[in-house]
Amino acid sequence: MWNASGTTHVGKVRNENQDRFLIIDDKYTAIVSDGMGGMFNGAVAAETVVSSVKTIIENLDFSLASEDLNNRLVEELEKVNASLYEDWMHMSGATLALVIYHNNNWIIVNAGDSDVFLYREDRFVRQSLPHNQFQVLFEQGLVEADNLHHPTRSMLTGFMGAHPPMKIFAQIVKAHSDDLCVICSDGLSGEIIQSKLAKLIAFAKKQNGFTVQKLTETLKEAALDTGGHDNIAVVALALK
Repeated sequence: MWNASGTTHVGKVRNENQDRFLIIDDKYTAIVSDGMGGMFNGAVAAETVVSSVKTIIENLDFSLASEDLNNRLVEELEKVNASLYEDWMHMSGATLALVIYHNNNWIIVNAGDSDVFLYREDRFVRQSLPHNQFQVLFEQGLVEADNLHHPTRSMLTGFMGAHPPMKIFAQIVKAHSDDLCVICSDGLSGEIIQSKLAKLIAFAKKQNGFTVQKLTETLKEAALDTGGHDNIAVVALALK
């Protein structure tokens, strides 16, 4: 049904890797979480988010229609966010980017600035909605999308553990047989502009023996070669 692979790296600057990912093959689900480095116990926050989401996924009724499953997922994530806020009280937090392949649909959910991209027919399009001040400025036409070093990129307006109510972004995208989905922390999408990522993926897909495992390694190495200024986590999903 699908091929999935993920990798993570501390990068070249940070002392600790606070990025986490999880692939749940039997639920066709993949998760990336980035602990907030400027806050207490970012690594623990990311691990807690991944563990909490794993529990939600394991208890969801996958016989539901995709829209109902999506709504139920968001409801449960909002409960988790409120609980984490109560536990952490602004002392910690983590991003979330989550993808479920369900009934020939992609269910895409995010909180924070970890990203979900879809590569289809030579187009590489962000499917997540960054929760940061940069996105606010971008929507107002005040910054260019490829300005990776703007200081507002690190100013999150939402994340798991944020003051409730946290508006979690969610959408359903009809899947195509040749889809390639990439989920990553900002250690990748904040290091390499989107157009270059598209070229890297296009080139990788044309190579003999292409696999999603090779792709994740390629993208990780590209982020490191560009500077590796942050932790890196990347998961790639391809339909069989």
